[in-house]
Amino acid sequence: MRAFALPVIVLRTGLGLVFAYAAVGALIQAEVWVDYLPDFLRQLLGIHRYAFLSVFAMFELVLAAWLFWGGYLRWSAGLAFVVLIGITAANLDLLDVVFRDLGLATAALALFVLSREDKQA
Repeated sequence: MRAFALPVIVLRTGLGLVFAYAAVGALIQAEVWVDYLPDFLRQLLGIHRYAFLSVFAMFELVLAAWLFWGGYLRWSAGLAFVVLIGITAANLDLLDVVFRDLGLATAALALFVLSREDKQA
């Protein structure tokens, strides 16, 4: 067992749970989550915000499953980092709520650094 195996498993599980929770929450109670979508995204994409939320929730479920699986971990951790930084940057007006995403982004960055592309944790 590699020295970093347990921390990598903990980070993968924690991040996977966060993405899965957000995705399931958005699919079950879209009205609670839809207001967190920035207006510029809706205008940029030209689709209804509930439709975008559903697509994004499905993306988050895929990302959660990828993190749980652990294959190509460097890629999934890097993508998780980019998504979390993007959510924070797009919602600076809601920083009192999304500031936690900075900590999660840091966890994703740590997972990226600890992972090796050719290994599974």
